[in-house]
Amino acid sequence: MEVVTSDLAGDMPSNVLVGKVSSVKTSTRDLSRELYIKPAANFSNIYSVLVVGEE
Repeated sequence: MEVVTSDLAGDMPSNVLVGKVSSVKTSTRDLSRELYIKPAANFSNIYSVLVVGEE
């Protein structure tokens, strides 16, 4: 599954490829999930990324 940017705030481009989901880890205790994403580019100068998704 591809991960792309969204323009929810209205100040950044949408549908820019961030990367692809490489694996998903599901917690049995609190129903949360951790997604591991293989970046589509070198993100070494980016401090943090917020990922919001829907099923």
